[in-house]
Amino acid sequence: MDDDEGLDPAEVLVLDPLEDSPLPLWELGLGAWASPQQRVAFLGPGLVSLVARGLIEVRRFGNWPTRWDAALRL
Repeated sequence: MDDDEGLDPAEVLVLDPLEDSPLPLWELGLGAWASPQQRVAFLGPGLVSLVARGLIEVRRFGNWPTRWDAALRL
């Protein structure tokens, strides 16, 4: 994002990698070192806040990549 004004650091951590396209959570810049529990700890607050503000949608995909409308909205 070019303008992060008004976003808290947790939101920026989630939103910056999504600028160009949707990505699975495991590809959001934490590297291979991060376990699922670490990803939740780092990304959870930003995800919850961004969804609550209507800035992003979170969906569950059976396979990746796949069509956006083929996923379950969470």
